[in-house]
Amino acid sequence: MTDNPFDDPDPEYTDITTQPHSMKMEEALLGALLIDPAAIKKVDINTDDFYSVRNSMIFSAIKDVKTVDYLTVTDKLEERGQLGEVGGAVYLMGLLNATPTSMHAEEYANRIRTYSKRRRTIALANELARLAYSSKENFEDELSAFSSNFYALNKEKSGASTHIRDALSSLYDTILKASEHPKDIWGMATNYKDWDKILGGHQKQEMILLSGDPGVGKSIFTTDLGFGMAKNGYPGIFYEMEMRGIQILNRKLSGYTGVEANKMKSGRIADGDWPLITNGIEEMESLPIFMSDKPSWRIAGLRADLMRMKEDHDIQWVVVDYADYIADHQDLKRWDRIGENCRSLKIMSREMDVNMLVINAMTKDGERNLEPITADMAGNAQVGFDCDLAVFMKRDRKNKNVVNITFSKYREGDSNRILQLELKPGIPSFKEVQRIP
Repeated sequence: MTDNPFDDPDPEYTDITTQPHSMKMEEALLGALLIDPAAIKKVDINTDDFYSVRNSMIFSAIKDVKTVDYLTVTDKLEERGQLGEVGGAVYLMGLLNATPTSMHAEEYANRIRTYSKRRRTIALANELARLAYSSKENFEDELSAFSSNFYALNKEKSGASTHIRDALSSLYDTILKASEHPKDIWGMATNYKDWDKILGGHQKQEMILLSGDPGVGKSIFTTDLGFGMAKNGYPGIFYEMEMRGIQILNRKLSGYTGVEANKMKSGRIADGDWPLITNGIEEMESLPIFMSDKPSWRIAGLRADLMRMKEDHDIQWVVVDYADYIADHQDLKRWDRIGENCRSLKIMSREMDVNMLVINAMTKDGERNLEPITADMAGNAQVGFDCDLAVFMKRDRKNKNVVNITFSKYREGDSNRILQLELKPGIPSFKEVQRIP
């Protein structure tokens, strides 16, 4: 034990057999907590952040006694049968004697936590090497899980609690900035004017669940929304698990050009259509849109891919088609599986700072209801709590080409609205037919 742990600079640990740690820092922190029990409220550290097992035992005992001092901690360790393992009462007394002040407790804890993070990074690096040498057939899934763990380690402690003054300061700055350039659409505009007016544009860190009648055009609508955001300069990605990517793009090209999709499939294309098709393809190619039509994803793999795309292309929005095709939680009943996967997607929208638009199935009751409610979404009750908006597409009873869009959940606005869209004859694309007052 030394009187001042800061006298010794951080070692470089070039010897790969030595894990990054500082016994002096750990001893100094424990001594500081024994001197000033109130200091434990100032430190952000866990028992597994300690390199020394005996120091971890002592810290655990300190946390588990009501009144912290030399005697209570000694008794707690003796009660657990650990007093001898930590070096007895002599070691505890040595901690007290070697620590003159508790002033630096927070700094000690920060240094210890940094060492802990370095050790876990080394462990992940070793795991990556093991995966690379492995001959297992599920290498891709294990690699995706590794990427997710590394991302979680990299983001660690970013959500630490702070006084609300910090959030209020950020809120004031946001309001001030908005007041300098007032606008009705403060999120990502889709070019569906009435939809954007209701939502204020698509908002980051929010999850929209979209459901509706079978064959009503959910994929068509979400594709239109994504392409609209891309046209306005917001990069995004489609995880298209229900249909092949080329099918989605064929539909969208038809909407762009006005050339019927069936004509492009059959090859019966008029001479005058070719310039429209080539110009449409050129325009679509210029948009910041990415796509995966892998038929099934696991959450860990999807998170890892999105993390990479976010880093490389600054992805702002994500479309998932659809929740039922995510392969996690196969041991659960379908409704619970959908609920767990939707919760993971919601958390992902927060972590990645993206808008998450997820197509979800609808219950049989929802198909019968003229105005479905959130409970008509496929999945357990948690689905309704996790989504920020619950949106339904229903065929109009009077006009088969008209689709009514209703909002059963809208956190920051009036959900009692109906938006009407009309499907263009022969063209898989919608247009708005009724304006919202």
